[in-house]
Amino acid sequence: IIVVLVTHNIYSNYKREQTIIANQRLMEENIRIRFEALKNQLDPHFLFNSLNTLSGLIGIDDEKAHDYVDNLSSVFRYTLQNKNIRTLTEEVEFVESYVTLLKIRYGDNLTVDYNLDERYRDHLIMPVSIQLLVENAVKHNVISNKSPLVINIATTQQGSIMVSNKVNPRAEK
Repeated sequence: IIVVLVTHNIYSNYKREQTIIANQRLMEENIRIRFEALKNQLDPHFLFNSLNTLSGLIGIDDEKAHDYVDNLSSVFRYTLQNKNIRTLTEEVEFVESYVTLLKIRYGDNLTVDYNLDERYRDHLIMPVSIQLLVENAVKHNVISNKSPLVINIATTQQGSIMVSNKVNPRAEK
């Protein structure tokens, strides 16, 4: 009886551990799929707006158009790489390329201030996570001469990243 009980207990523990591992894998896959869906949702809309902006620059300001193409290619190169995690430095470089595209579109009416503690530069972060927050701020706020948008990207003392802006919501259609 003791041998049967010990064997049953060992087998039950093994099955419980296998179930926990399977659940963790499913949770990781769920997060990965949601992240890919976010990236895929971003690309067509962003590409359409970018091409419209580029079209407006061609023939009017060819130097800006070349800068725009360079930054656009950097942005798409970053999003097409299938890395699941990046350093904060890599993510900030990507955001700077993205913001350069936005600044060509909005001019001096858009400002992004960075206040990042150097000790967090090698910390790991999900790709495109800061860019999505910047895009959200641009999408949902008025940006004009009368109401410029200032976005602040900072690290906190606790090692978190904070993206903030003064809210000036667009009139919803």
